[in-house]
Parts: sequence; structure tokens; C-alpha cells
Amino acid sequence: MDQQEPNLQKYATIDVIDPETRAMFYEYAHDNAEMVKDIIDSFQPEADELIDNIKELAHGNDPEQLRYNIHSLAGICGSIGAMQLRQIAVDVEVAIKAGQMDTACALAKVIPENYTQLLSELKKF
Repeated sequence: MDQQEPNLQKYATIDVIDPETRAMFYEYAHDNAEMVKDIIDSFQPEADELIDNIKELAHGNDPEQLRYNIHSLAGICGSIGAMQLRQIAVDVEVAIKAGQMDTACALAKVIPENYTQLLSELKKF
């Protein structure tokens, strides 16, 4: 598989965390920062596991398992407003479905770094 560097410019225009979702969390929690932290903390264990799986699967040896983990990651990212990581995951899944494993794997390999950026942003909540 000849992998090229993915063009990540399109993701730079997407919010790491959706501001409306952030505001919704605080509204739902009645501005209780501890409750918002609990919501965010419930996301991380599952995301950590998915990220570990994606790192292992990003070489393209098991496209179906990669797609499954990517799909799950996109879903939980959407639930907390992690829009940039969600879009990368969606694009990986689309590439897998289209049989474009080089593209899918190249994008999947940037997910851990993007996840680290997301965790940094979540700490600011």
C-alpha cells in the first residue's frame, strides 16, 4: 500500500469542539462545571480504547474492523461536539467504503494526534 500524506487543510476550518455543543452542556448542567466535567470524563475511556484499536488497524490489514472502530469513534465524537475528529473519522469511513484503503489508512494515522488536541481542548471546559 503506497500511502501519501493526506491533505488536512479542510479540517483546519472545522472547530475542534463545537461551540454550540459546549454551550448546551453548560446549559444542561445549569453552569455546573463539575457536571460538565463528568460528561466529558465519560467520553474518554471509550474513546481511548477506540483510538488504541485504530492505531493498530491503521495499516489496512482488517478494513472491516477499522471501519467498525472508526464508525464508533465518529458517533461518540458527535455526541460531545468533537467536530474536527468526527469529520476525519467520517472521511476515513467513506474512503473504506469506496475501497480507497490508502486514503483511509493515511487519514486514520492522523487520528491519534487529533485526539490529543481534542483532549487538550476538553481540559479547558
